[in-house]
Amino acid sequence: GDVAPILNHVYDAGVIVVASSSEINTIEEFVDYCKANPGEMTISNNGTGASNHIGAAHFEYEAGIEVTHVPFGGSTDMLAALRGGHVEANVAKISEVAGLVNSGELKILASFTEERLDTFPDVPTLKEKGYDILFGSARALVAPKDTPEEVLEFLHDKFKEALESDTHLEKAKDADLPIMYMSPEDLGKYIEDEAEYLKSISSFLDLSN
Repeated sequence: GDVAPILNHVYDAGVIVVASSSEINTIEEFVDYCKANPGEMTISNNGTGASNHIGAAHFEYEAGIEVTHVPFGGSTDMLAALRGGHVEANVAKISEVAGLVNSGELKILASFTEERLDTFPDVPTLKEKGYDILFGSARALVAPKDTPEEVLEFLHDKFKEALESDTHLEKAKDADLPIMYMSPEDLGKYIEDEAEYLKSISSFLDLSN
């Protein structure tokens, strides 16, 4: 790789959300609606080809449905569109929507995770519904690839200590940031796997719209 992995800090899982006022309450109902009304379901994202668009497009492909992707300049705008009723659904990261879900404004239909989210245990995963898609954003620390080993070790140990401190864990919880430590080895493998994933999906997903 081009970088030397130090550690992973946060894994912000992908989720699919609708407004609480939506008549759609489950991922099954969402898919049924899309199949009955091809192209009518509008899903906002944070930019064409950006992470949330990839997650939504991959789900669209796996579910065999046709939706309309509506790109915005960033996460704030894509959520404002959903909250204002301009689009019907949104694929987002859990940290972006947890507050709005807890306040009763949005509801999560499913998560793009291996296991159910600790913070929302009632929300099913897409995987358990038969859609084998994992999607989220890892927030990691890396260094230039020729950084000396002892410097990498020093940085790793200091950051890990900070990451595991009570103060940090408490602040992360308040900000709805899901902490997920990965060692340099695990992070290196994750980066490689993600690069492969993006390469493989670009062969069957059209992200130009």
